[in-house]
Amino acid sequence: MTKVEFKYLEVGKIFVVGNKNLKVKYEKNLCQGCYFEELIMYCKDFTDYELIPACNRKDHSVVFAEVKK
Repeated sequence: MTKVEFKYLEVGKIFVVGNKNLKVKYEKNLCQGCYFEELIMYCKDFTDYELIPACNRKDHSVVFAEVKK
């Protein structure tokens, strides 16, 4: 997967951060219901270092939801 593909990972795709599986979900209200928002973490640093995909996109926003096993 290229850097650009990861940065704009498709809605519905799952990726791993640490020991957490996170799913990209469409959300029109940026940050609402996001895993990182629930942890009260500022995620821009994570996107800048390419640790998580971008959430504020050209035509829509996404959030990351924990996938429970």
